[in-house]
Amino acid sequence: MLAAALAAPAWGAELPGTGVTRLTPVVPGEQRGPILPILEEDMRRTIQERFEAKIPELTYQLAESVRNYRVPAMPRPTTDTARTILVDPTMTLENDVVGPQGQLIARAGTRVNPLHTIALRRAYLVLDGSDERQVAWAIQELRGHTRQPITLLLTDGNLAAAQAAVPAGTPVYPAPPELFTRFPVETVPARLSRVHDQLRIDFIAEQDLK
Repeated sequence: MLAAALAAPAWGAELPGTGVTRLTPVVPGEQRGPILPILEEDMRRTIQERFEAKIPELTYQLAESVRNYRVPAMPRPTTDTARTILVDPTMTLENDVVGPQGQLIARAGTRVNPLHTIALRRAYLVLDGSDERQVAWAIQELRGHTRQPITLLLTDGNLAAAQAAVPAGTPVYPAPPELFTRFPVETVPARLSRVHDQLRIDFIAEQDLK
């Protein structure tokens, strides 16, 4: 039956007694009509070209947003009296701490000092970035303490302006709200550093700002 179907000479002719209609196969390399170019655009290429055309505009918008970004204000007053306090960061766990496999790491009620597991080798300067005196103080601190890495945490001010004012490569971030709820950082500028198992906070007097 198959041999008869392939041998049938007519297009669309039904083979007797088979109910099979033969469709003439396309001969490889045989041209049935004019070959026309594909007019539809490659969608992936179109998306890529349009995206690449937008890159300069997007880059400019990103640079402008960073340049104009103002730190969420968490105002802190200055102080007339320089002082230093030591804070014990030990906390009591309210719930059991378990690992990814369900293993018990620490029971509720256990007292834990994060400094026993966190290597806090960096000092943190908390300051108002909109106060030129505090920024100048931070620059002096950065130049005078080259052995210890320092990060700036801003309670106010323009982030890009502060980054431009300090030595290149200095990390500058908005101060996290948790800093003020977890630790008694009452005035600025202040210096936070580690002393053994405690956190040292130095409050800088206003008259020491130059």
